[in-house]
Amino acid sequence: MTVTVTYTATDMFNQKGTASYSYKLDNELPTFAAGSVTTTTSPALSADSKNWYNTNAVAYKVVAADGKTGDSGVSTIQYTTSANPSADSDWTDMIPTENAGEYTGTIIFPAQGANTVKFRAKDRAGNVSTESNNATSKVYIDTKAPDGVSLKTVDGVSFTGRKLANGENPVEVVATVKDYTAISGENAGTDASGIKQVTLIYDGEVQTGVTGTAAGNDYTFSVSDTLIKASGEAGKTLVQIGVRVEDNVKNSYDVNLFALNIDSTPPADIKISELMDADSDTDGYTVNK
Repeated sequence: MTVTVTYTATDMFNQKGTASYSYKLDNELPTFAAGSVTTTTSPALSADSKNWYNTNAVAYKVVAADGKTGDSGVSTIQYTTSANPSADSDWTDMIPTENAGEYTGTIIFPAQGANTVKFRAKDRAGNVSTESNNATSKVYIDTKAPDGVSLKTVDGVSFTGRKLANGENPVEVVATVKDYTAISGENAGTDASGIKQVTLIYDGEVQTGVTGTAAGNDYTFSVSDTLIKASGEAGKTLVQIGVRVEDNVKNSYDVNLFALNIDSTPPADIKISELMDADSDTDGYTVNK
């Protein structure tokens, strides 16, 4: 809005002179329209209205407008990840682009799980958007590999240590698996992005396609007799059995669960020592059962 001020000077003879001065008045707060905040980093997973990222750094593009046409224009957009920003030092400037009112920046989020970022805008006249008309964005961060893995049973029995096998039968393994759970914020105490799959590791080799069947947090998979027999034929007597746990944003964790002690060689070179004869007076051997 343009404001014109006219000044009139009158001398002692009642002669008058005038001068006018015009200036623009901008007392409108900058605003954010719907859809003005977008991320330019693609989420690793979008599910249940949540965008999950496997990085703490998320790039943003933000657009603000300054009140009415003809106002002074947006001079700065700032962001904060503080829940209760109390000073200007809590806010960080974004970078202007060639487009009016458009700013970009990469934001580092501090916590696993839910994070909220707030944006505010300033115009050239010094007006600053307020809490009620600032823009916000919520993202979900999961950079931690699933670390809650334990062996539950081997062939239906609670087990630790080594399992004896000869390759005649498969070995059924049940592992209990949970995603990283040290989550703060809105979803504290819950899983992060969640488990995608659990894959068998046999003798240090990930067995692509041999994935566990889920029942709650338990995953059941089979170590095939073919694998075990091949190891025995190759002269291996001890192999490690483990799993690779992958979550929904591609964090993964490898862990050994137990060892297979393989014995697929039948006894050989069996020799019968000389028998004790119970009746040395009779030809042949006589034994007393």
